[in-house]
Amino acid sequence: MSALATPKHDVRKLRFSTGAPHLQSPFPGVAPSPYTPFSGRRSGSVPIGTPQLPTRPTSFEADALATLPQGSAEEFINGGLDAALRESSLDVLAGLRTQYESGTPQAADAFVKEMISTLALQLERANELMDAPSLHPYVRKQVRALQNRLLLEQTTWNLVDTAWRPSEIRSRDLSTTRLAPSNLDENSVLKVPGYVKCQRIVEWLETTAADVLERSGGPKVKPLDDPAYRWEYTASKYEGEKVSMDFPHAVGKSLDEVETKAEGRISHETFRLVRAGKLSEAEELCRRVGQPWRAAALAGGKKSSALSANGIKGDARRTWRIAAKAIARSPDPAILPHERAVYGVLAGELEPVLAVSTTFEDEAWARLCTLLDSTAEFVLNGRNVTVAAIEDETVLQIFRECKHAGEGLDVADGKVLEGIRMTRAYVGIGPGMCGSHVSQLLKTLGELAEAGASSGEEWICRFAAHACIFLKTSGLLAGIKNRPQDEFSFDTAIEKYVEVVLQKDQEREAKARAHGTILPPRRIVPETAARYLAELHSDDRIISTYSVLLCAALEEDLSHERAEAKRVGVSPRQVDERRTLCLQKAGQCFPREILDLLIVAATDKLWKSMLPDQVDNSLVSDDIKLSESVSDEVSETDELVVRAIEFLIFPAFANYKEALLRVTNLARQFFLRGRRAAARYVISWAPAEVMSQIEPSTCEGPVHELESWRVYMDAISRHNEWKTYQSRKPQPISEKMRAAASAEPGEVSYEIQANAGIQVQKFNKENEEFLRTSERYCQAAVQSLGAALLLEGGWMQDKYKQNENITERPRGDYALRNRSKEIEAIRKFGIPQLTVLLHHVYHESGMFTEAIGLAQVVASDHLKLYECFGVSEMKSFLTRIADSTVLLADTMIQSGQCERPYETTMFEELLANE
Repeated sequence: MSALATPKHDVRKLRFSTGAPHLQSPFPGVAPSPYTPFSGRRSGSVPIGTPQLPTRPTSFEADALATLPQGSAEEFINGGLDAALRESSLDVLAGLRTQYESGTPQAADAFVKEMISTLALQLERANELMDAPSLHPYVRKQVRALQNRLLLEQTTWNLVDTAWRPSEIRSRDLSTTRLAPSNLDENSVLKVPGYVKCQRIVEWLETTAADVLERSGGPKVKPLDDPAYRWEYTASKYEGEKVSMDFPHAVGKSLDEVETKAEGRISHETFRLVRAGKLSEAEELCRRVGQPWRAAALAGGKKSSALSANGIKGDARRTWRIAAKAIARSPDPAILPHERAVYGVLAGELEPVLAVSTTFEDEAWARLCTLLDSTAEFVLNGRNVTVAAIEDETVLQIFRECKHAGEGLDVADGKVLEGIRMTRAYVGIGPGMCGSHVSQLLKTLGELAEAGASSGEEWICRFAAHACIFLKTSGLLAGIKNRPQDEFSFDTAIEKYVEVVLQKDQEREAKARAHGTILPPRRIVPETAARYLAELHSDDRIISTYSVLLCAALEEDLSHERAEAKRVGVSPRQVDERRTLCLQKAGQCFPREILDLLIVAATDKLWKSMLPDQVDNSLVSDDIKLSESVSDEVSETDELVVRAIEFLIFPAFANYKEALLRVTNLARQFFLRGRRAAARYVISWAPAEVMSQIEPSTCEGPVHELESWRVYMDAISRHNEWKTYQSRKPQPISEKMRAAASAEPGEVSYEIQANAGIQVQKFNKENEEFLRTSERYCQAAVQSLGAALLLEGGWMQDKYKQNENITERPRGDYALRNRSKEIEAIRKFGIPQLTVLLHHVYHESGMFTEAIGLAQVVASDHLKLYECFGVSEMKSFLTRIADSTVLLADTMIQSGQCERPYETTMFEELLANE
C-alpha cells in the first residue's frame, strides 16, 4: 500500500492524562469544576463539565452548520472540514502531550502517524463527495480545492514519516535501488554520508507519484491488445519482415500515424510508472502490449550481478548504461521525449528528465535521482566514501532550484506554496539537521503561518503550528530558550493558527447576530485556543491572544442577555456561559501566574478598544477638567466596559483589589467626561463581594473613594427624588373657591357652596399628605447630602498609599499615574455641588437657619471645604446665603419674634422709596 493510501484501520485515538491542576471553579453553581476529571467523555479530552444552557424553548436558532445536512458537501466546504480537523487535531495534540510528558520515546512518530490518519479520513470523505454524480459543479470545484489542500498537507506529513523513520528503504523497486555493484558491494554506496537520506526523499517522491497514478486509474494504455502497439499496421504492408525493435529501421519506413500515437502513449505511461517507482510494472506493461524488447531494455536499468560476455561482474550493466546515456542524449526526433526521460533517469542524465517534468515533485525527483546516480558511480569506481558525501546543503539547494517549478498554484498562492516546499526540503533532511537548518525551518514556518493568517487560510496555519509542535516533540528544539529568534518563530506559527480560529469564530458569531440569531457556545474554540497557546514560550503572547477570546466571549454573553431581555420584556438572568467555558479551558492549560495576568489583560484590551479616548488620552494630560457636556444615557459600550470588570471577580480567578481599582477608575473616567449616568451605573453595579473580600486597611485609598462615590450617588439621587416630588405639590385653591366654601348661607347657592367645600376639603387632605411626604423626602435628602459633604475622612479626599499592592499591567499602572489629579478635579466639582444642593433643600423647605449654617461648615478650618470653591462659585454660594438670611429675617418679623430694624427712620423711608 502506498504511503498516501487511505488506511483500512480506524484512527487510533490517543488518550489524555487524568492529571489536572487544582484551582477553584468559576461559577460553581453553573458548571462542575473544570479541574476535577471524570470519565464518560470522548477520548482525547479532559472533561470539565458543560455550562448549563437554557432548557426552555427559545427563539434562538442553532449553529449555522447544524442547519446543513450532516455529511453533505455544503457542510464540508462551509466549515465542516475545518471543524472536524480541529476536533481531531485536539485529540492528537492531547495524546502527544501525554506521551511527551511521560517520556515516551516514540511520541513524535506517533504524532506524525496520527496526523496522516486524521487527514486520510477527511480525504476519504472528500473522495466520497466527489464520487456523487449529482454534485453541483460549483460545489464540486470547492470540494476539489479542499481535497487538493488535504493532499498537500498529508503528503508533507508522509515525507516526515519517511525521512524520520529509523528503518531502511521499504521498497526494492525504487529508482534509488537500481544500482549494479562492480568490484565493490552495494553496501559501500549506502555508507556514503547523506546517501540513504536522499534515498528516502526519492522514495517519498515516488510513492507520492504512485498514489497520484492510482487515483487517476493507472496507466492509460487500454486496450492492451491494440495492434498499434505491435506495429501490425505497418507490418501488414511488408510481408515476410519479422516485427522487432529494429523493424522500422529494417524496412526503412516510418510507423503508421496510429502507431506513432500509440508509441507516444506507451512511452508516456512507461515514464509515469518509472516516476512512481514501479519499474517492474513498467516492464510488465511493455510485455502485455506486445513490446518485449522495450521491457528487456528497461530491465537493464535494474541492478544486476550477471557476468558479461568477458566474464567481468557488472560489466553488462556498464555496457547498458553507455547505451542508455546515448539514447537520453540523442537529438534524434524519432526518440520520444518521455522515452528519452526514462533512460535519462536510469542512466543519470538530468536534462531529458527535466524536459518532461511538469511539477515541483517531478523536478525534485529528477535532480535527486541524478545526484544519487552520480554519487553511486563515483563510489563504485573506487573513490573514497567520505569524499562522496552528500551534504544537507546540497539537498536544500536542489529544492531551492525547483521551488518555483510546476503546478500547484491552484492550491495556494506562490508565497505559501514556496513556503510549504521549503518546509519539505528541511524536514526531508531528517532528525540529523543542524541547528542553523532548524532555525531556518522555524523561520519558514513562522512566515508561512503569517501568510496563511493574512489570507485567512486556516489549513496553512494549522500545518505550520503542527510542524512546530512536531519539532518540539522530536527534541530538535532543546535549548530553544537560548535562541530568541527561534522561540519567536515557533510562537508566531502557533499564535497565528489560534488567531485565525478565533477570527473565523467571531465572523460566524457576527453573521449570526446580523440575522438576529444567538448561537450556543462551542467548546472546540476555547479548547483549541487554550491547548495550542499552552505550547508558546512567551507568556505575553499567550495573554495577548487569549484575552481576545475572553473579550469576544463577554460581548456574546451580553448580546445574549439583551436578546433575552428584548424577548421576555424583563431583566434577564446574567448570562456567562461563554466566559465560563473560556476560563475553564484556561484554568486547565495555563499556570496560575498567567491566569492572574490574563484576566487583567482582558479587561485592559476591551477598555482600550472601546474607550480609547477615556483611557489613553488621559495618560498624557496634566490638566484634568470635567467635560462641559453631560450625558444621562448608558450606552451598550458603557455597559460592556463595566461588565468587563467581571473577569476580575470570577471565583477561580478573583482579584478583588484590582476589581475595586477598576470600578473607581472607570467611575472617574465616566464622570470627568460628562457621562454621569454611566458613572452611576458602574457604582451601582459594583458587586458587594468586592468589598466583603477586601480588608480596608490594606486598600484604604480605593475603599474610601468607593464609599465617596456611593454616598455621592445616593445624595444626588435623594435630592432628585425630593425635587421631583416638589413638582407634585397640589394646585392651590383659588380665593374665590375658598370664599364660596366659607360663605354665609344665602350668599351663594347651595350647590356652589357644597362643591367648593368638597374641593377645599380635598385640597387640605392632599396638601397634608404632600407636606408629610415632602418632609420625609426632605429629611432623606438632607441626611444623604450631609453624609456625603461631611463624610469621615473627607469626601473624595485622597487617601491613597503608594505601598498598596496592585496587579501590574502591561501598559503601566494608569490608576497610580492619574488618580490624584482626577480625584482633585472631581472633589473641586462635587463639594460645591453638594453644598449648593443641600442649601437648596434647606432654602426651599423654609429651613433658613440651617441654610445659613452651611456658611460655617464651608468656612470650617477642620473641613476646609472652602478650598474646593473657585471665586465665582464662592460668590454664588454667599449670594444664596444672603438670600436665606433675608428670608429668615422676614419670617421672624412676620411671626413677631423681632421687629424690623430702623422702622420709622430715614432708612425705612429709603427702603419704601425703592
